[in-house]
Amino acid sequence: MSLNHVRHEKFFNRCLIALPAQAASEDSNKLAIIYFCLHGLKLLNKFNFLKEELRHYENYIWDNFYIVNDEYATFRATLYFQHAGDRYDYGNLTACLFAVYILMILESDFKKMDWKKLLNYVIRCQNKNKNENENNSANSTNTSSRNSNVGGFSQSVNEVGFGEMDLRQCYIALILRKLILDRKGIGITTDIDTNLLKCFILNRLDYNGGFCHHNLDEPHLGFTFCAVASLKLLDYPVNELEKTRNWLLHRQTLFPLNGKLGLGASKAGFEYDDDDVNDYEKDDIKELEEELEEELEEEDKYFHNIDVGGFNGRNNKRSDTCYSWWCTGSLFLINRSNLTLFDRDAAEKYLLENTQNSMLGGFSSVPESTPDPMHTYLALASLSLWDHKRFELTEIEPLLVISKEVYEHYLVSSTEDL
Repeated sequence: MSLNHVRHEKFFNRCLIALPAQAASEDSNKLAIIYFCLHGLKLLNKFNFLKEELRHYENYIWDNFYIVNDEYATFRATLYFQHAGDRYDYGNLTACLFAVYILMILESDFKKMDWKKLLNYVIRCQNKNKNENENNSANSTNTSSRNSNVGGFSQSVNEVGFGEMDLRQCYIALILRKLILDRKGIGITTDIDTNLLKCFILNRLDYNGGFCHHNLDEPHLGFTFCAVASLKLLDYPVNELEKTRNWLLHRQTLFPLNGKLGLGASKAGFEYDDDDVNDYEKDDIKELEEELEEELEEEDKYFHNIDVGGFNGRNNKRSDTCYSWWCTGSLFLINRSNLTLFDRDAAEKYLLENTQNSMLGGFSSVPESTPDPMHTYLALASLSLWDHKRFELTEIEPLLVISKEVYEHYLVSSTEDL
């Protein structure tokens, strides 16, 4: 099956116009959905809007999501908080990144952006409270010390200090920092604490090479991509992450389609071995068949032929479309030659034959699910990374997860600050 550009284009455009009622709970992810759809159209070479439309959508973002005060600049995640008052209208890092990415593809001149205040917001989201680490060590259980948040980032600046700190926020903060520093003429004099951040990230490296939410937790592929990309943004030698590379290469589900359990059964596509039959009486074989049926039923909980070729996020889990990106994107960032080390044909088959929706367009997380903008975008990003020319896609910038064309235009426009 080939990549259906036309249906995916229609899918993204439908999602930009309206979503079903069950998507109402995603209102706080409005900017993320817009990002996936607009940048997805760009990957498809189907970003076709008039200049008047671009300016209309740009003004919509500035007028409804941008927050600037005497101390910092940020973006709110949903229009709901626009009417909640200053006490609750915080904005957050994720909304900042998606808003900036949207404005980039809309070719905004960013004249309304106060870049210094945006950087100040990023800086204030970092936890630099070293006393927390000292207190954890003094109180001393492994559980308390392992979860130190020193150096990490929370979603928001707020007096309460709520908001979980993890590798996702670190990655987002570092991309925002990079985009701000790309504005050559704004005169940056303050910065985040990169040493603390590097320690925060490396403290979450598991013994098997994956990165975790907290040290000693189970490693996860999404956190691993965020960690690898963050370390690369910090100029850490990610090519030395040999255990991480090995763990990543084991995320592709390539177990055999036709294996053999015990004696095997013709119903499952297996045949008895002559030696097996000779070793047992007929009554014994019937009993063994019943046991095998139970064994096969148990195996069905974990074995799915449609998983083959995909990537899972954790050990012994099912494949999911998004992990195609988180895994191969991580491998590329460590060393681009790593893209030759996984079964690309099987990976492409999983996406194009199993999770691509030939009727509605879009890609779903797993074959039996409904397509959504995020998984569709990450599927296209994966195919672009593997071979953008063959799939007739624009080339992806793996570190930023946007097209190179959009980023290059942003770099050219940033010289206007000089």
